Amino acid sequence: LVKAKEVSATLQSEVKFSVAVAGFAQLLRGGNFMENFSYDDVIKLAQENKGADEFGYRNEFVQLVRKAKIAK
Repeated sequence: LVKAKEVSATLQSEVKFSVAVAGFAQLLRGGNFMENFSYDDVIKLAQENKGADEFGYRNEFVQLVRKAKIAK
């Protein structure tokens, strides 16, 4: 079992970005299990954990979430 303090900051950031993506998918499906997790929460979590984003895909994801929020 790996303790939280032994996990690198990069790995923690990767997991948090993945949570943002999964949260967005749930919101698109209706968000039945999301309680108060919103599009704004997805955007904030993704932006805080984008990392280097060498090819701009993560920034593109954030823009997609913003568009989905407006479309809703």
